Amino acid sequence: IRLAGDEKYIWSYFPDVMLDKIKTGHTVISSLEEMYEVVEKIVIEILTVLKAEKIVITSDHGYIRTEAGFVFPVPEKAKRKFQRIFGSKRYVKMDDVDVEDLIKEAYIKEFNGYYIAKSRYLWPVRGRYSIYIHGGLSLMECFVPVLEVSK
Repeated sequence: IRLAGDEKYIWSYFPDVMLDKIKTGHTVISSLEEMYEVVEKIVIEILTVLKAEKIVITSDHGYIRTEAGFVFPVPEKAKRKFQRIFGSKRYVKMDDVDVEDLIKEAYIKEFNGYYIAKSRYLWPVRGRYSIYIHGGLSLMECFVPVLEVSK
């Protein structure tokens, strides 16, 4: 990390970049413990270089890497509809799509011209995603972590 020492803000694509590589099948980390060790090393390095006594670490949203099966079940009919209308996205524009049944079953929510998949419902689609769960209108996704680290 190249820092002058007087930075007010530092932006990083870490750890998302490592998690994205997991999704594409190019595993960069083998465990959450390894992820923690990498994060700890980066934070210590930043604290060493910066002149500040304290740093604040935050994120644009929360996310969780889970074991397989940590999702809410969706009936086959709803899965097929999610696959057809949403694909691998967690939201779609409210155009001419018929999703009344998904709304009635509380799988999705209308918001500001979009339909948003709620909670940890998952439908398999062809592509690069595997055990990394991201998206949806859920508590995990709405948490914004804030950590204060002092020297």
